[in-house]
Amino acid sequence: MNLELAAIHENGGDIEKARKMRMAVLDALRTLPQESVVKPYAETARELIRLVEKLLE
Repeated sequence: MNLELAAIHENGGDIEKARKMRMAVLDALRTLPQESVVKPYAETARELIRLVEKLLE
């Protein structure tokens, strides 16, 4: 996942690149079964989708 990399870009001021990376992560998460646990986060795809959607608001 590129969530950490997106955060680095955001902290560096490249908000658009961070947004694009989060959108790519969201697209990937949506292909997974909702209850599957995503490593290394130990959260389900559903939970991570909610998190990324919130970050994109």
